[in-house]
Amino acid sequence: MINFFDLYKARDALRKSVEDGKLAKNTAECYYKFLKVMNKQLPSTKSEDIMNWIKENHKSGGEMYASAIRYYEVHVLKRPGAILYPSHRMQIRNTREATPLKKSVKAYNANISGSKYELEFRIMQYAGLRVSEVAALKRKDIMFKNGELYIRVRNGKGGKSRMVRVLPNRWLYKNIRNWQDCPDKDVEKYTERMQREADRNNFNCHALRKIYAQAMYWTLWKTDGYKKKEAIQMVADYLGHSSTYVTTHYYLMGEEKKNKRGEFYNTGKANGKGERNLYAKEVKDE
Repeated sequence: MINFFDLYKARDALRKSVEDGKLAKNTAECYYKFLKVMNKQLPSTKSEDIMNWIKENHKSGGEMYASAIRYYEVHVLKRPGAILYPSHRMQIRNTREATPLKKSVKAYNANISGSKYELEFRIMQYAGLRVSEVAALKRKDIMFKNGELYIRVRNGKGGKSRMVRVLPNRWLYKNIRNWQDCPDKDVEKYTERMQREADRNNFNCHALRKIYAQAMYWTLWKTDGYKKKEAIQMVADYLGHSSTYVTTHYYLMGEEKKNKRGEFYNTGKANGKGERNLYAKEVKDE
């Protein structure tokens, strides 16, 4: 145990951020847990060793560990980049799981069907909610408007709230009416149980958000008739992203380019890693 992070100062800073509405309570709890784990398990305090430890031991959730470190740098040390170099943080971000191809989506459906948490996983797949947001979901925030299903996310990542349009699915529309609220004190345990269930069924919860992002983009652009730029912005809003760059680069996937106004768009072609958008053909705004 190296006790690299001052947990007392971290706890006070996290508590203040939650009270000020700058950080969601469940996110603060996750950051504190990650810092505590790193205090016990990090092999050394060198930036490269921290990066390698995160990549080797927490491949699917590595970015959350990097985010916890970033928070500690900014709000406790007051020195961004003091622990984890930006280049190392970017390498951790680039280990994100690639978006599944069509046959993988079918495999996801097979793994989800009959699962203990099938309803929760379907909400992630058709509404794009984070696993922690599903755990904190309340029945009063599930609503139907003009035959479409919407979910209000309260206190999401960064303490932000948003209204999410849910993709149509007959099974979900029927079964979500039986949603049972989880007590606030049990949300973290509920989140962990869902993640363990996903691991047992060989899939990553976050990939379900990517499936939603691509399907919703296609729906908005091709079916609803929105312009490509508008569709990307709407998907970013539904996902709770502050930047469309994150949406296009990590969720819509594929080759990234800039238009004449310097805005990123996704060509739909495979990028250098062989990843491509499941639905999009060409998403450059006219």
